[in-house]
Amino acid sequence: MWFKHRAWIAVSWLLCLVNLGSVWYAAEPAEPWHATIHALLAVLFGLGAQHLSARPRAT
Repeated sequence: MWFKHRAWIAVSWLLCLVNLGSVWYAAEPAEPWHATIHALLAVLFGLGAQHLSARPRAT
């Protein structure tokens, strides 16, 4: 399965940070639903990155 590659951990953290920055950008023109979706995506990508980091490594 191609999700076992370690690069997905970095990709997930990067997407988390991008969405976290997008919360501020979406909240600027007073779009609460748009900002909420970006905040939710940031949390989900962060949790996904933690999950990918915590799984056992195949030797």
